[in-house]
Amino acid sequence: MKKRYLGFATISLVAAFGLAACGSESEPNAPKDETHFNTLDEAPECTSYNEGDTITVGKNKIQYLCEDNEWVKIKAPSSSNSNGDDPASSGSKDDNQTILTEGSMPNGLAIIGNQVWAGKNLDVEKNSDGKEVGRCYKDSEENCKTFGRLYTWTETFQIDEKWAKEEAEANIFKKNHQGLCPEGYHIPTGTDWKNLVEYVNSTKAAQKFADEHDDYEADLVSGILLRSTVYDGKENKVWNDDGVDIPGIDAFGLMLVGTGYADSYEDCQYDEDKEEDVCTIKWDYNDLMGQAFYFVSSGDDETAVTYGTKSNDSSLRDDWARKTTALPVRCIMNMTAKEYKETDEYKKMVEEAKK
Repeated sequence: MKKRYLGFATISLVAAFGLAACGSESEPNAPKDETHFNTLDEAPECTSYNEGDTITVGKNKIQYLCEDNEWVKIKAPSSSNSNGDDPASSGSKDDNQTILTEGSMPNGLAIIGNQVWAGKNLDVEKNSDGKEVGRCYKDSEENCKTFGRLYTWTETFQIDEKWAKEEAEANIFKKNHQGLCPEGYHIPTGTDWKNLVEYVNSTKAAQKFADEHDDYEADLVSGILLRSTVYDGKENKVWNDDGVDIPGIDAFGLMLVGTGYADSYEDCQYDEDKEEDVCTIKWDYNDLMGQAFYFVSSGDDETAVTYGTKSNDSSLRDDWARKTTALPVRCIMNMTAKEYKETDEYKKMVEEAKK
């Protein structure tokens, strides 16, 4: 006898490593599509979807070209400035500068707007107390390597399992609630996800995508831009593409993959010796490469809010799942991107990028 208690219902809901390389100042006749920024930090991310675009930066109007996910200085100056100084050697902030911009970074993080996200799903087998947590899709370690591990709501937040069937008290969740995430990171809140979506939909990449695809609107393409491409670097398929025009374009470094989900159920068999049913918890696995949704702390007695995306939907949005369903975990840094850029870790990466 097999009792099913849980179901997972979802509506619906990508990564460039950007470097700005050094070069020279622009010529007076700038292309029509250029946009001026005070510093390169203020420029939009350089991705495959603004490849070939140009911008100018700083008071000297140094021109940059988006090429192979890098902002590259172009057009050597044809003459000295009015003071007789060569702008390319004047020592201004915009000259000979190499920085890390939005997108995935060598340390596996992704700066998106003012947020710093982990660039892949969590895959930890034991919590800080040494207790085994999570499960691989269909118990396959290869699936864990590609998609990450799946965790229930209480495992995700590392709270008492009794809250899986009760509405959790508000004081259980702390600001920047760490849960299964490593130190310095927390489980993303609904606000974190909303801010991510609003930022992505407001970018030039979103508008350009919408301009090039008549069936899409710029404020509804966050799912496509945040989902990874169909195959990873090892040619493992991570999203369904059957009948789907654009599963993902991996434009921001978040690299969401189609994790699927696992539903638990009680499998009860009659034990003649005990003269009673003996039940064990088993798992059904569903929709690998079809969807990826993540728990947030909001919820009621048995269900919780989720945020995520499906392979056949352009958006990333909220939904819900039973707390005993197992979903992936993606961590976000407690520091803002602005704060992170002041750290020694980030500055070291900048120095390495200059070499």
